[in-house]
This record gives sequence, C-alpha cells and structure tokens, in this order.
Amino acid sequence: MEEIKLAWTGQEPLGKTLVEYMATILREPESQLGRGNKKKSETG
Repeated sequence: MEEIKLAWTGQEPLGKTLVEYMATILREPESQLGRGNKKKSETG
C-alpha cells in the first residue's frame, strides 16, 4: 500500500480506506467484477 501512496499524484491525500480498496483491486483483478457476477454464476 505504500507504493500506491508514493505513486499518488492527486492534489488530495489518499485516505486509508481508498488505499485499501485500490490495493484489493490491484491484488485481485477479478474483484472488479463485483459480487453480482458471483450470484449469476451460482444460479447459472
């Protein structure tokens, strides 16, 4: 998560929650699909 903070070039500082969400998306690309996709695959 430090890498995200160091790479951030925005005017506003990043909050802890936003950094954690960014880290999750980078770590787990399939998480970008959201939970709705999992429900479709369970019923389909």
